Amino acid sequence: MVVSMRTRRKGFVGLFLTVVAAVSISSLFLSSQASAYPTAKQNYLISKNNVEKQNTNKLFEQGLALESAGEYKKAEAIWRQILQVEPKNSEAYLNLGNNLYHQRKIDQAIAAYRKTIEINPNYADAYSNIGMMLGIQGKLDDAVVHFKKAIKIDPNHRLANTGISIALRLQNKLDEAVVAYGKAIELDPENTTLYLDLGDILGRQNKLDEALTAYSKATEINPGSSQAYVGVGNILTQQRKWEEAQTAYNKAIEIDPKNAYAWSSLSHGLRLNNNQQSAVSAARQAIKLNSKLTTAYNALGAALGSQNQFDEAIFAYRQALELDPNNSDIRTNLAEAYYYQNKFDEAFSTVQDSIKQDGSAFSYALLGNILQKQNKLDEAIEAYRQALNLPNELITTRPGETDWVLTYSHAMAHNGLGLVLKQQGKLEAAIKEFELAISVDSDFMTAKENLKQAQQRAKL
Repeated sequence: MVVSMRTRRKGFVGLFLTVVAAVSISSLFLSSQASAYPTAKQNYLISKNNVEKQNTNKLFEQGLALESAGEYKKAEAIWRQILQVEPKNSEAYLNLGNNLYHQRKIDQAIAAYRKTIEINPNYADAYSNIGMMLGIQGKLDDAVVHFKKAIKIDPNHRLANTGISIALRLQNKLDEAVVAYGKAIELDPENTTLYLDLGDILGRQNKLDEALTAYSKATEINPGSSQAYVGVGNILTQQRKWEEAQTAYNKAIEIDPKNAYAWSSLSHGLRLNNNQQSAVSAARQAIKLNSKLTTAYNALGAALGSQNQFDEAIFAYRQALELDPNNSDIRTNLAEAYYYQNKFDEAFSTVQDSIKQDGSAFSYALLGNILQKQNKLDEAIEAYRQALNLPNELITTRPGETDWVLTYSHAMAHNGLGLVLKQQGKLEAAIKEFELAISVDSDFMTAKENLKQAQQRAKL
């Protein structure tokens, strides 16, 4: 099973909601407005003797007050009234765009921001806000372009640097995202959720020490962050530091007993520490708290599968996929459950679907195992080699008939490749693959046993 212990965030808004501690996306855009308001006030207060400007002053004050009160329709009317009098007022267009965003009129908001830029081509806030809107629409390439324009104008623009970090993360450009988050953190060093996002990325890159540092920093900044302790627990689990991980998960739940994701992550940790029944209970508690949490059903399926209750595990995985049909990790776990039931045709088609979505080292290694069972040895070899060309992952697998082990996808692929080569009579090549499996995971006893048998046969 894939040891997937990160939150899969489904959209730009969902990601952005977590970026600034204790504020929503709406509040974040209000902070963008606030940066623009001093400029606006300076512009219209300079000419106080002008009656028309005095009227504009009052309208701006009314508009700001209505925005603060959440009276967006009335505020929109104010911004449009100002623009009738002053059609070249870039601040009014920016505020109109922010207002339209609050009303979820994204296309109209973008149009207002573009008018801002027509009037003032060097308005970084407008470029950044367009980037945010495009990100919400899933137009990530265009969003990045606009964030870069904002950053070119103002290299220290907080929202643009945050926005480009999110966009790069969603594009799975992890190396670039790490650099971008570094800059965002430099500009906002007390922001807990920037460290959470960075920890998630570093974890996905298997840079576990760096990921742990990022999550630990989040706990220092905000000791009341349940999610930060979940992150610490996840990394410690991947480092096989079971007791420390358990302490972190317990702390997360102590802070927020209703944090379903903390219970789901605890379930994974308990399963990997061979506490299967407690893992099932923790997963069920997560589902009780949030019946729409995909990771909870995945955790339940994994815990049940680890007890060889594959029918129940398959049901849990299917429930997870109903919530998140594009989750390739869960689909691979489902394929593995079919595999252990000797339903190789179902396993093959399911893992192929997973690979089409997002091929991982584990999905290709599992495909190799399936093809080996189907006696398609050359195809199995190709699948294993594909696995070894992809990033390594921490997984659980059952190389024997009953015992589950914690290992890595590359170790699984080398071991599977060794078995196929051994089956083909290529003992020297098989021995090399078993040795490579052990070099990836020195605790992989199955590979050690396979190596011993291959060496004994080679002596005959």
